[in-house]
Amino acid sequence: MIKYIQLILLGVFIMMTACKSSNDFAITGKWHLKSAFYKASYKIFNEENELKAYLLSYDDGTSVYTYCGKKKHFLFQSLKKKKGRLVDATSGASQQENPKISLELLHTDTLLVTTYLMNKPLKEIWIRNNN
Repeated sequence: MIKYIQLILLGVFIMMTACKSSNDFAITGKWHLKSAFYKASYKIFNEENELKAYLLSYDDGTSVYTYCGKKKHFLFQSLKKKKGRLVDATSGASQQENPKISLELLHTDTLLVTTYLMNKPLKEIWIRNNN
């Protein structure tokens, strides 16, 4: 009887962890960049079962942008899971060695975002905006 209960608990635990790890939409919400050089904030959302993100605001001291409800400036429009990370579905599916963007959830409220400029990675830390 005890072994039967242990097997049931093990099965429930496996199902809970499997469901949790497949939830790529845990990164939806508003995020801001942690940087000493410029400020930026983004919104990540789910639309038609795809993750998308657009720029809410940007300020590097010379260029300033604030989303005002018109045309969205997308950072990415479709991500897919690849090797434990979320990568841009368009470039990640091609023959490029590096995708345009890669997101890795480090913590519930912390994302490691890697973009590539001339095949060189640029790593940023995004913090969830809980306001």
